[in-house]
Amino acid sequence: MTAPVSRHAHVTSTDGTEIAVTITGQGRPLVVSPGALNAA
Repeated sequence: MTAPVSRHAHVTSTDGTEIAVTITGQGRPLVVSPGALNAA
């Protein structure tokens, strides 16, 4: 089995902030924000 290939890109939000993204795999996009899945 081979590891999935990842690519890195930058996108710009509507307010002009540049956001770094890592794209891995194929199919519908899933956005995961670090810390978003932590319990309070």
